[in-house]
Amino acid sequence: MWNLIDIPEGLHLYQLTRERAESLWTKVQPYDRLFSDETRGDKEGWMRNLFDSRTLVLETDDTQGLLFLSRIHEGLKAEVHAIMFDHRLAERTDLVRRGLVWAFVAFDLHRIGASIPAASRALRRWMMKLGFDVEGVVRNDFWYKGVLADSLLMGVTREEILNGKR
Repeated sequence: MWNLIDIPEGLHLYQLTRERAESLWTKVQPYDRLFSDETRGDKEGWMRNLFDSRTLVLETDDTQGLLFLSRIHEGLKAEVHAIMFDHRLAERTDLVRRGLVWAFVAFDLHRIGASIPAASRALRRWMMKLGFDVEGVVRNDFWYKGVLADSLLMGVTREEILNGKR
């Protein structure tokens, strides 16, 4: 069970039920860049992944942003994926960083990782502002619009986030 600490102001826990997941699917489906060719249009597969990977969703109070924390292994690591529907990443940097701090403390994590499209320079810069470092490249990692694309593996450690090294 996770530590009972308050979720940062500006974020709230999105209770993930089947009905809410279907509503979430409706919200994220129009954002074509969020899906690879394998998952695009596969609602059941996407929802199964949410529940199978032990995903927790934090939503911004203005409902324009979501933080997906998945593959949470308490006492060790988790993965994160962020979506800002209005594309206003920069103004939510501090809010998302506070969400990451909460996750590190609540789940006693030592590392949070992310995989992002290598071609997305803006997302890479934003992730680096959050404290993430590029740890590697996965070549030909996923299909996007019929073309093989690379992913960047990124990560941030507990010490880097909690000690404010970034």
